[in-house]
Amino acid sequence: MSTPDGYPTAHVSLEARPKAVGRGASVAAMRKIMLNKDWEPYDLDDPSGWAGVSREKSLASFLTEEDHVAAVKRFFIESIRQLRSELTAFKEERPDLPWDGT
Repeated sequence: MSTPDGYPTAHVSLEARPKAVGRGASVAAMRKIMLNKDWEPYDLDDPSGWAGVSREKSLASFLTEEDHVAAVKRFFIESIRQLRSELTAFKEERPDLPWDGT
């Protein structure tokens, strides 16, 4: 992905496929995630599409940092920590879902 100025973006997303088991519960969890800073939802109300939340930032915005590589790493670490926190709680609330990847 890229921004209007042509710079690529750092991007993190979490998605649920259209016919996923527990999709309604997954979308409810995504609605909680989007309350965190900078998370944007897409197609949460469209049962025929991939629903998700994403967070992205132009790589140009990292260039002002003294160590822009470390700034990109922080972006991903912060995003993953937010997802891990929400998904750990979601997994505990919904042990009935297929958590083994099958």
